[in-house]
Amino acid sequence: MHGRWSHETITKRVYYLNRIADLIQARLEDFARAESLDQGKPLWLARTMEIPRAIDNFRFFATALMQSREIFTPHPTIPNVISYTVRNPIGVAVLISPWNLPLYLLTWKIAPCIAFGCTCVCKPSEFTSVTAGMLAQVFIDVGMYLY
Repeated sequence: MHGRWSHETITKRVYYLNRIADLIQARLEDFARAESLDQGKPLWLARTMEIPRAIDNFRFFATALMQSREIFTPHPTIPNVISYTVRNPIGVAVLISPWNLPLYLLTWKIAPCIAFGCTCVCKPSEFTSVTAGMLAQVFIDVGMYLY
């Protein structure tokens, strides 16, 4: 990958993930109402489960990113062989989210993608796309449109 986001520091990516979570939290009621109206689920469910879980996705991957590093391990069955894991961005990911848990499942895909430096193109369900648009606005508000 050659984009700026893939070369951004872990500290900066953690900052953005947490800032996104903060803004969704600040707009929780708006997100919950939109999810309820768009998808037809009870408002209490969107307010107490789905939007908080979407927020948690960004915080979870921010924490995971802080703990990520290259890992060197001896091969379990072959002597004198070492396996290693290097976490580098792999490119562009296309993310499709369903109609039944629109924001929650979209964030479950977006958060790890951007946490580890990849670019993503998101395609929400045409039946429940309102909160995906609201999430795009959150990204703009934190400054990620610059990438």
